[in-house]
Amino acid sequence: MKKYFVFTCLLLWFVSCKNQTKQEESPETESKTEAFKVSDVRIDSTIFEDCGGISCPKIDVDYLKLKGDGDFANSVNKTNKQELIELLHIDEEKPKANNIEEAITNFGEVYFEFRKTYPDSDEIYELKIEQEVNSKNKSTLVLQTVFYMNTGGAHGYGGTRFLNFDAETGKYLTKDDLINDIPAFTDFVEEAFRRQYQIPPQASINAQGFFFEDDKFALPENMAVTDESVVLIYNPYEAASYAEGALRLFFPKKTVGKWFNY
Repeated sequence: MKKYFVFTCLLLWFVSCKNQTKQEESPETESKTEAFKVSDVRIDSTIFEDCGGISCPKIDVDYLKLKGDGDFANSVNKTNKQELIELLHIDEEKPKANNIEEAITNFGEVYFEFRKTYPDSDEIYELKIEQEVNSKNKSTLVLQTVFYMNTGGAHGYGGTRFLNFDAETGKYLTKDDLINDIPAFTDFVEEAFRRQYQIPPQASINAQGFFFEDDKFALPENMAVTDESVVLIYNPYEAASYAEGALRLFFPKKTVGKWFNY
């Protein structure tokens, strides 16, 4: 009887451990941000088969595309595609492209038209885009795009853009989705901005050469929200001159979390 009792206990323990292991390994326990797979899509100057006897524009594009055909992947890929097409749309007189490859081709066509108008110019247009997953957790997925383009003139233009997505649905998250009290958070960031750039509380926000519209502080277009921090980036010309470069502010999530839904 004693041996039977011990054997029964061991059997129950083994079954329990086996079931627990299955539960821990089940794909259903993984969040979508843990389960998705990403592919790199690379495009360079070889996209132009013939540059008409002139130097081709310099193209170095590396963007991300989520694999699969589920709602999550489709939502993220659709928004990312729209973001890149908007970034590459440099000729307002022409319609926007339908896809990223067409947008890059259109970028090149603007260059070819320029060289036809100014055949003696040695100017070469340049485009560089690099994307990566900035952050992924149970709440959000953040894609980061670092870009640079030169379309003539004294210098090119570059910057950083963020796209925040809901980790469960793939929905693109706007400022209104991310922040539950925009006025309060804006006031907090303005105080931090003034401290960082030594602007007295009663002075104009543009006192140090910044150019916020109507002399009123505003949040930047780009924000990355992760488990640990909130990153704000003003790209060149957004709040300061090109010479100032990007303006960056970092806040621990534990400090600003009360104003965020994610």
